[in-house]
Amino acid sequence: FSESSGGRSAALLALNGEKHFALGIDFEFPAVRMAIANMKGDIRAQESVVYPQGIGKEDLLPDLLRRIDRFIGESGIDPALLDGAGVGISGVIDSINGISMNIERIHGWHNVALKSELEKQLKMPVLIRNDVHLLGLVEKRLYLGDEVSDFIYVGIRSGIGSITYQHNKAMRGDKGNAGFIGHTSLDPHGPRCCCGSRGCLEAYAGQLAIMEHYAEQSGQHPDFEEIICRGKAGEPLAQSVLSEAGFYFGVALSNLIKTFEIPDVVIGGSPAPPDRPCSKAQTVLSWKPPAQRCATTIPKAWGFIFACAWASCRSGSMRWEAVIWFLTICSAGPNWPSLWYDARKLRPGFLA
Repeated sequence: FSESSGGRSAALLALNGEKHFALGIDFEFPAVRMAIANMKGDIRAQESVVYPQGIGKEDLLPDLLRRIDRFIGESGIDPALLDGAGVGISGVIDSINGISMNIERIHGWHNVALKSELEKQLKMPVLIRNDVHLLGLVEKRLYLGDEVSDFIYVGIRSGIGSITYQHNKAMRGDKGNAGFIGHTSLDPHGPRCCCGSRGCLEAYAGQLAIMEHYAEQSGQHPDFEEIICRGKAGEPLAQSVLSEAGFYFGVALSNLIKTFEIPDVVIGGSPAPPDRPCSKAQTVLSWKPPAQRCATTIPKAWGFIFACAWASCRSGSMRWEAVIWFLTICSAGPNWPSLWYDARKLRPGFLA
Protein backbone atom coordinates (compact mmCIF):
# COMPACT_ATOMS: atom_id res chain seq x y z
CA PHE A 1 0.00 0.00 0.00
CA SER A 2 1.16 3.53 -0.66
CA GLU A 3 1.32 6.31 1.92
CA SER A 4 -2.13 7.44 3.04
CA SER A 5 -3.19 11.08 2.96
CA GLY A 6 -6.43 10.42 4.84
CA GLY A 7 -9.64 8.60 3.99
CA ARG A 8 -9.57 5.19 2.35
CA SER A 9 -6.13 3.55 2.21
CA ALA A 10 -4.47 4.14 -1.14
CA ALA A 11 -3.34 1.13 -3.16
CA LEU A 12 -0.75 0.99 -5.93
CA LEU A 13 -2.09 -0.50 -9.13
CA ALA A 14 -0.16 -1.84 -12.12
CA LEU A 15 -1.16 -3.18 -15.49
CA ASN A 16 -1.09 -6.94 -15.94
CA GLY A 17 1.05 -7.05 -19.03
CA GLU A 18 0.35 -10.72 -19.66
CA LYS A 19 -3.35 -10.21 -20.38
CA HIS A 20 -2.94 -8.16 -23.54
CA PHE A 21 -0.56 -8.71 -26.45
CA ALA A 22 0.04 -7.23 -29.89
CA LEU A 23 1.63 -8.51 -33.05
CA GLY A 24 4.19 -6.28 -34.79
CA ILE A 25 5.30 -6.82 -38.39
CA ASP A 26 8.21 -4.91 -39.89
CA PHE A 27 7.73 -5.34 -43.65
CA GLU A 28 10.99 -3.86 -44.91
CA PHE A 29 11.56 -6.30 -47.78
CA PRO A 30 13.47 -8.32 -48.55
CA ALA A 31 13.59 -8.72 -44.77
CA VAL A 32 10.33 -9.21 -42.87
CA ARG A 33 10.38 -9.32 -39.08
CA MET A 34 7.63 -10.37 -36.69
CA ALA A 35 7.30 -10.11 -32.94
CA ILE A 36 4.71 -10.37 -30.20
CA ALA A 37 4.90 -7.98 -27.27
CA ASN A 38 2.86 -7.65 -24.10
CA MET A 39 1.20 -4.53 -22.72
CA LYS A 40 4.45 -3.46 -21.07
CA GLY A 41 6.42 -3.72 -24.30
CA ASP A 42 8.26 -6.93 -23.36
CA ILE A 43 9.01 -9.11 -26.39
CA ARG A 44 7.60 -12.62 -25.95
CA ALA A 45 8.34 -14.09 -29.39
CA GLN A 46 10.20 -13.01 -32.50
CA GLU A 47 11.01 -14.31 -35.96
CA SER A 48 12.40 -12.99 -39.22
CA VAL A 49 12.68 -14.08 -42.83
CA VAL A 50 14.61 -12.72 -45.81
CA TYR A 51 12.83 -13.25 -49.12
CA PRO A 52 14.63 -13.57 -52.46
CA GLN A 53 14.69 -10.22 -54.19
CA GLY A 54 13.13 -11.59 -57.36
CA ILE A 55 9.97 -12.86 -55.67
CA GLY A 56 6.65 -11.47 -56.87
CA LYS A 57 3.47 -10.55 -55.06
CA GLU A 58 1.63 -13.74 -56.07
CA ASP A 59 4.18 -15.88 -54.23
CA LEU A 60 5.13 -13.52 -51.42
CA LEU A 61 1.73 -12.61 -49.99
CA PRO A 62 0.38 -16.18 -49.46
CA ASP A 63 3.72 -17.25 -47.98
CA LEU A 64 3.76 -14.28 -45.62
CA LEU A 65 0.25 -15.05 -44.38
CA ARG A 66 1.23 -18.68 -43.74
CA ARG A 67 4.36 -17.62 -41.87
CA ILE A 68 2.41 -15.21 -39.66
CA ASP A 69 -0.12 -17.93 -38.81
CA ARG A 70 2.65 -20.37 -37.97
CA PHE A 71 4.55 -17.79 -35.95
CA ILE A 72 1.52 -17.06 -33.78
CA GLY A 73 0.84 -20.77 -33.32
CA GLU A 74 4.43 -21.47 -32.24
CA SER A 75 4.79 -18.38 -30.06
CA GLY A 76 3.20 -19.91 -26.97
CA ILE A 77 0.83 -16.94 -26.71
CA ASP A 78 -2.90 -17.63 -26.60
CA PRO A 79 -4.25 -16.08 -29.85
CA ALA A 80 -7.31 -14.92 -27.88
CA LEU A 81 -5.01 -12.53 -25.97
CA LEU A 82 -3.78 -10.83 -29.16
CA ASP A 83 -5.62 -7.53 -29.34
CA GLY A 84 -4.40 -6.45 -32.77
CA ALA A 85 -1.52 -6.10 -35.20
CA GLY A 86 0.54 -3.15 -36.37
CA VAL A 87 2.37 -3.28 -39.70
CA GLY A 88 5.20 -0.95 -40.63
CA ILE A 89 5.72 -1.22 -44.38
CA SER A 90 7.96 0.39 -46.97
CA GLY A 91 6.81 1.88 -50.25
CA VAL A 92 3.73 4.03 -50.89
CA ILE A 93 0.70 3.41 -48.69
CA ASP A 94 -2.84 4.60 -48.13
CA SER A 95 -2.87 4.55 -44.34
CA ILE A 96 -6.52 5.62 -44.18
CA ASN A 97 -7.75 2.54 -46.05
CA GLY A 98 -4.91 0.21 -45.13
CA ILE A 99 -3.68 -0.28 -48.69
CA SER A 100 -0.09 -0.87 -49.75
CA MET A 101 -0.24 1.02 -53.03
CA ASN A 102 3.21 0.20 -54.35
CA ILE A 103 6.52 -1.38 -53.35
CA GLU A 104 8.91 -0.88 -56.25
CA ARG A 105 11.17 -3.75 -55.24
CA ILE A 106 8.40 -6.39 -55.43
CA HIS A 107 7.15 -7.41 -58.85
CA GLY A 108 3.40 -6.93 -59.20
CA TRP A 109 2.94 -5.35 -55.78
CA HIS A 110 0.33 -2.70 -56.54
CA ASN A 111 -2.78 -1.67 -54.56
CA VAL A 112 -2.58 -4.59 -52.15
CA ALA A 113 -5.40 -4.41 -49.58
CA LEU A 114 -3.02 -5.55 -46.86
CA LYS A 115 -5.18 -4.45 -43.92
CA SER A 116 -8.22 -6.42 -45.08
CA GLU A 117 -6.11 -9.44 -46.09
CA LEU A 118 -4.51 -9.60 -42.66
CA GLU A 119 -7.74 -8.95 -40.76
CA LYS A 120 -9.44 -11.74 -42.67
CA GLN A 121 -6.55 -14.11 -41.93
CA LEU A 122 -5.86 -13.12 -38.32
CA LYS A 123 -9.38 -12.23 -37.14
CA MET A 124 -8.08 -9.13 -35.35
CA PRO A 125 -7.79 -5.37 -36.03
CA VAL A 126 -4.79 -4.35 -38.14
CA LEU A 127 -3.23 -0.92 -38.70
CA ILE A 128 -0.89 -0.13 -41.59
CA ARG A 129 1.68 2.66 -41.37
CA ASN A 130 4.91 3.74 -43.08
CA ASP A 131 7.80 1.88 -41.48
CA VAL A 132 10.11 4.88 -41.03
CA HIS A 133 7.23 6.96 -39.63
CA LEU A 134 6.81 4.34 -36.91
CA LEU A 135 10.54 4.31 -36.19
CA GLY A 136 10.33 8.07 -35.75
CA LEU A 137 7.36 7.64 -33.43
CA VAL A 138 9.37 5.18 -31.34
CA GLU A 139 12.20 7.68 -31.10
CA LYS A 140 9.82 10.45 -30.07
CA ARG A 141 7.76 8.50 -27.54
CA LEU A 142 10.50 6.49 -25.86
CA TYR A 143 13.62 8.62 -26.12
CA LEU A 144 13.12 12.28 -26.99
CA GLY A 145 9.95 13.29 -25.18
CA ASP A 146 8.44 16.76 -25.33
CA GLU A 147 11.72 18.55 -24.66
CA VAL A 148 12.72 18.01 -28.32
CA SER A 149 9.75 19.41 -30.21
CA ASP A 150 11.35 19.73 -33.66
CA PHE A 151 13.51 17.04 -35.26
CA ILE A 152 13.93 14.97 -38.42
CA TYR A 153 14.15 11.19 -38.23
CA VAL A 154 15.87 9.51 -41.19
CA GLY A 155 15.77 5.75 -41.66
CA ILE A 156 18.39 4.04 -43.83
CA ARG A 157 16.97 0.64 -44.69
CA SER A 158 16.59 -1.31 -47.92
CA GLY A 159 15.27 2.07 -49.00
CA ILE A 160 15.54 5.46 -47.32
CA GLY A 161 12.74 7.43 -45.70
CA SER A 162 12.15 10.16 -43.15
CA ILE A 163 9.58 11.79 -40.89
CA THR A 164 9.69 15.37 -39.63
CA TYR A 165 8.34 16.50 -36.25
CA GLN A 166 7.47 20.16 -35.80
CA HIS A 167 6.03 21.52 -32.56
CA ASN A 168 5.76 17.92 -31.31
CA LYS A 169 3.55 16.92 -34.25
CA ALA A 170 4.48 14.51 -37.02
CA MET A 171 4.16 15.72 -40.60
CA ARG A 172 2.78 12.49 -42.11
CA GLY A 173 1.21 13.77 -45.31
CA ASP A 174 -2.22 13.19 -46.84
CA LYS A 175 -2.05 9.38 -46.90
CA GLY A 176 0.96 8.78 -44.66
CA ASN A 177 3.83 9.02 -47.15
CA ALA A 178 5.55 12.31 -46.28
CA GLY A 179 9.34 12.22 -46.14
CA PHE A 180 9.74 9.85 -49.09
CA ILE A 181 13.28 11.13 -49.63
CA GLY A 182 14.60 7.89 -51.07
CA HIS A 183 12.95 8.78 -54.35
CA THR A 184 13.89 12.43 -54.51
CA SER A 185 16.21 12.91 -57.47
CA LEU A 186 19.77 14.08 -56.92
CA ASP A 187 20.68 13.78 -60.60
CA PRO A 188 18.05 13.44 -63.36
CA HIS A 189 20.75 11.85 -65.53
CA GLY A 190 21.94 9.48 -62.79
CA PRO A 191 21.56 5.70 -62.49
CA ARG A 192 18.16 4.11 -63.03
CA CYS A 193 16.24 3.52 -59.80
CA CYS A 194 13.88 0.62 -59.14
CA CYS A 195 11.01 3.13 -59.24
CA GLY A 196 11.78 3.92 -62.89
CA SER A 197 13.24 7.38 -62.33
CA ARG A 198 16.90 8.30 -62.51
CA GLY A 199 19.28 9.58 -59.88
CA CYS A 200 17.12 8.84 -56.83
CA LEU A 201 18.83 8.87 -53.45
CA GLU A 202 18.10 5.16 -53.04
CA ALA A 203 19.95 4.44 -56.28
CA TYR A 204 23.08 5.83 -54.60
CA ALA A 205 22.73 5.19 -50.87
CA GLY A 206 20.09 2.50 -50.30
CA GLN A 207 21.36 -0.79 -48.87
CA LEU A 208 20.35 -2.76 -51.97
CA ALA A 209 22.03 -0.20 -54.23
CA ILE A 210 25.25 -0.41 -52.22
CA MET A 211 25.24 -4.20 -52.53
CA GLU A 212 24.62 -3.93 -56.27
CA HIS A 213 27.40 -1.38 -56.80
CA TYR A 214 29.85 -3.54 -54.87
CA ALA A 215 28.90 -6.65 -56.84
CA GLU A 216 29.29 -4.85 -60.19
CA GLN A 217 32.88 -3.89 -59.38
CA SER A 218 34.00 -7.03 -57.58
CA GLY A 219 32.02 -9.92 -59.01
CA GLN A 220 31.22 -10.91 -55.42
CA HIS A 221 27.84 -10.72 -53.69
CA PRO A 222 28.37 -10.12 -49.96
CA ASP A 223 25.44 -8.91 -47.90
CA PHE A 224 25.26 -5.37 -46.66
CA GLU A 225 26.70 -6.07 -43.22
CA GLU A 226 29.67 -7.83 -44.77
CA ILE A 227 30.40 -4.79 -46.93
CA ILE A 228 30.36 -2.68 -43.77
CA CYS A 229 32.81 -5.07 -42.12
CA ARG A 230 35.09 -5.00 -45.15
CA GLY A 231 35.03 -1.23 -45.21
CA LYS A 232 35.92 -1.05 -41.54
CA ALA A 233 38.76 -3.52 -42.12
CA GLY A 234 40.19 -1.17 -44.74
CA GLU A 235 39.21 -2.81 -48.01
CA PRO A 236 39.52 -0.05 -50.66
CA LEU A 237 36.53 -1.12 -52.78
CA ALA A 238 34.14 -1.33 -49.82
CA GLN A 239 35.34 2.04 -48.58
CA SER A 240 34.94 3.59 -52.01
CA VAL A 241 31.40 2.27 -52.51
CA LEU A 242 30.30 3.32 -49.03
CA SER A 243 32.04 6.67 -49.27
CA GLU A 244 30.13 7.53 -52.45
CA ALA A 245 26.87 6.45 -50.85
CA GLY A 246 27.68 8.50 -47.78
CA PHE A 247 28.35 11.58 -49.89
CA TYR A 248 24.95 11.44 -51.61
CA PHE A 249 23.22 10.70 -48.34
CA GLY A 250 24.92 13.74 -46.84
CA VAL A 251 23.67 15.92 -49.70
CA ALA A 252 20.10 14.73 -49.13
CA LEU A 253 20.42 15.27 -45.38
CA SER A 254 21.70 18.78 -45.95
CA ASN A 255 18.74 19.53 -48.21
CA LEU A 256 16.32 18.30 -45.53
CA ILE A 257 17.89 20.47 -42.86
CA LYS A 258 17.83 23.56 -45.07
CA THR A 259 14.26 22.91 -46.27
CA PHE A 260 12.72 22.67 -42.81
CA GLU A 261 15.25 24.73 -40.81
CA ILE A 262 15.33 21.90 -38.29
CA PRO A 263 18.94 21.10 -37.35
CA ASP A 264 18.19 18.19 -34.99
CA VAL A 265 18.43 14.90 -36.90
CA VAL A 266 18.15 11.33 -35.65
CA ILE A 267 19.41 8.66 -38.03
CA GLY A 268 18.44 5.03 -37.60
CA GLY A 269 16.84 2.39 -39.76
CA SER A 270 17.63 -1.27 -40.26
CA PRO A 271 18.59 -3.65 -37.48
CA ALA A 272 22.11 -4.90 -37.05
CA PRO A 273 22.56 -8.62 -36.38
CA PRO A 274 23.89 -9.01 -32.82
CA ASP A 275 26.85 -11.06 -34.08
CA ARG A 276 27.93 -8.37 -36.55
CA PRO A 277 29.54 -5.63 -34.43
CA CYS A 278 30.95 -3.92 -37.52
CA SER A 279 27.66 -2.12 -38.03
CA LYS A 280 28.11 -0.32 -34.72
CA ALA A 281 30.82 1.80 -36.29
CA GLN A 282 31.61 5.28 -35.06
CA THR A 283 29.82 7.91 -37.06
CA VAL A 284 31.42 11.08 -38.36
CA LEU A 285 29.29 13.88 -39.79
CA SER A 286 30.34 17.38 -40.69
CA TRP A 287 28.14 20.44 -41.03
CA LYS A 288 29.18 23.56 -42.94
CA PRO A 289 27.00 26.66 -42.47
CA PRO A 290 25.29 28.24 -45.51
CA ALA A 291 28.03 30.86 -45.77
CA GLN A 292 30.47 28.02 -46.48
CA ARG A 293 28.37 26.52 -49.30
CA CYS A 294 26.36 24.31 -46.99
CA ALA A 295 26.90 20.58 -47.36
CA THR A 296 26.48 17.71 -44.97
CA THR A 297 28.89 14.93 -45.82
CA ILE A 298 29.93 11.66 -44.25
CA PRO A 299 33.63 11.17 -44.96
CA LYS A 300 34.14 7.80 -43.28
CA ALA A 301 33.42 4.91 -45.62
CA TRP A 302 31.24 3.02 -43.17
CA GLY A 303 30.32 5.97 -41.02
CA PHE A 304 26.58 6.34 -41.66
CA ILE A 305 25.38 2.87 -40.73
CA PHE A 306 23.91 2.43 -37.28
CA ALA A 307 22.85 -0.45 -35.08
CA CYS A 308 19.21 -0.57 -34.03
CA ALA A 309 17.36 -3.06 -31.87
CA TRP A 310 13.90 -4.07 -30.76
CA ALA A 311 11.59 -1.11 -30.51
CA SER A 312 7.94 -1.04 -29.53
CA CYS A 313 5.42 1.73 -29.19
CA ARG A 314 1.73 2.19 -28.53
CA SER A 315 -0.97 4.83 -28.52
CA GLY A 316 -4.54 5.10 -27.30
CA SER A 317 -6.03 3.58 -24.18
CA MET A 318 -7.40 0.13 -23.23
CA ARG A 319 -7.83 -3.09 -25.23
CA TRP A 320 -6.57 -3.25 -28.79
CA GLU A 321 -6.37 0.51 -29.21
CA ALA A 322 -3.81 0.56 -26.41
CA VAL A 323 -1.45 -1.97 -27.95
CA ILE A 324 -2.06 -1.88 -31.69
CA TRP A 325 0.94 0.35 -32.29
CA PHE A 326 3.52 -2.17 -31.17
CA LEU A 327 6.07 -2.28 -33.92
CA THR A 328 9.08 -4.49 -33.32
CA ILE A 329 12.12 -3.85 -35.41
CA CYS A 330 15.02 -6.18 -34.58
CA SER A 331 16.75 -8.29 -31.95
CA ALA A 332 19.95 -6.67 -30.74
CA GLY A 333 18.64 -5.52 -27.35
CA PRO A 334 16.40 -2.86 -25.80
CA ASN A 335 18.89 0.02 -25.66
CA TRP A 336 19.35 0.81 -29.33
CA PRO A 337 21.71 3.64 -30.29
CA SER A 338 20.27 5.71 -33.08
CA LEU A 339 22.60 8.47 -34.12
CA TRP A 340 21.68 11.83 -32.64
CA TYR A 341 23.01 14.70 -34.72
CA ASP A 342 22.50 18.36 -33.87
CA ALA A 343 23.85 20.54 -36.68
CA ARG A 344 23.95 23.56 -34.37
CA LYS A 345 26.43 21.88 -32.03
CA LEU A 346 28.72 20.79 -34.89
CA ARG A 347 29.19 17.35 -33.39
CA PRO A 348 27.46 13.97 -33.37
CA GLY A 349 26.68 11.84 -30.34
CA PHE A 350 24.82 8.70 -29.49
CA LEU A 351 21.42 8.79 -27.85
CA ALA A 352 21.37 6.27 -25.02
